[in-house]
Amino acid sequence: MRKTKSLVALLFVALPLSKAIIAQETAGEIRVENAFLRLAAEVEVAAREAGVIQSVAVQTGKEVSKGELLGKIDDQSRVLLKTKAQIEYEIAKAKAQSRTEILKLEEKLVFAESELIRGEKSKGKFDRSLSDSEIEKLRLEVTQDKLNLEEARLTFGNAQLKAKLSENELKMAEVILAKHRIESPLDGFVAEVFREAGEWVEPGEKVFRVIALKRLRVEGFVAASIPRSELSGKSVTVVVETKNKKATHIGSIQFVSREIDPVNQQIRIWATIENTDLILEPGMRATMTINPTRHP
Repeated sequence: MRKTKSLVALLFVALPLSKAIIAQETAGEIRVENAFLRLAAEVEVAAREAGVIQSVAVQTGKEVSKGELLGKIDDQSRVLLKTKAQIEYEIAKAKAQSRTEILKLEEKLVFAESELIRGEKSKGKFDRSLSDSEIEKLRLEVTQDKLNLEEARLTFGNAQLKAKLSENELKMAEVILAKHRIESPLDGFVAEVFREAGEWVEPGEKVFRVIALKRLRVEGFVAASIPRSELSGKSVTVVVETKNKKATHIGSIQFVSREIDPVNQQIRIWATIENTDLILEPGMRATMTINPTRHP
């Protein structure tokens, strides 16, 4: 039999046929059979504050946007504390912005200094016009007014610092209040609701599970002998057999494992594809063809 160069090379170590994940290399393309779809992102959303769940705003299966309210922990006491912090900040800010006392003392000091100058000039011309004790009294008034002005400036500076402190306390109250809201961390669908209104939760206890379905991960296995440069970042064509037809999607490889399975000498790879029409579902089987070019 005449020998010909085969365009197809088997790149996997045999597994039981029912579980085989096969990769074939043809004309620069690598074909991965029995790849499967998985979630690209899922989050178990936990409570951030202890308390009674006041309300649950969503049901299982509801589509949600990032930041959308999923549920709320009772926050009545925190609302009152935030209101108190708001009032204290407004008072502190008003004091920090008022320079009335400083202006008044500055004018008083100018008048006292002018009186002292006039008194000294008058005494210089007419020795008996003012006594030494009267001149000394004018000097003491100037000194006292300077001290009062300095104290007023210090008080004004402290008021500005107090306003910043009050503003920080207000922000802290707002942060704590916001933690009573349980919001979706991503665009997706509510897969599970673990707790109901009226139940007590502690920080860290999961309340909702949100999954992203508009982007999926396609996982498969290829022989470890394939250079990683032929895998990482490459474009892939994914064909999924749905109930009605075959769906074809283009994506790119995002991950190439550095671990080799010691039994079959394979490595795991995965790519991401868009699923904006929501035709595809996690768990579906797919055929993934790794193209020789990189994803644009």
